[in-house]
Amino acid sequence: MNARVQHPARDDRHVASYYAASSHPQADHPVLQGELKVDVCVVGGGFSGLNTAIELSERGLSVALLEARKIGWG
Repeated sequence: MNARVQHPARDDRHVASYYAASSHPQADHPVLQGELKVDVCVVGGGFSGLNTAIELSERGLSVALLEARKIGWG
């Protein structure tokens, strides 16, 4: 059996919320290729990943935030 179950958390669309209604359209960014030299790499651009990246950046660290889908979701 090769059935695929859709789960709301795996959907790329934002659920109805203030964030979804007030956020700006996101620009497409190129896929990361080659090397990137930073102090910290945060994997996942959900709210926790965003907060972590901002906090570390404000403390003077160079940070790369990697997100496969949409920033602020997941």
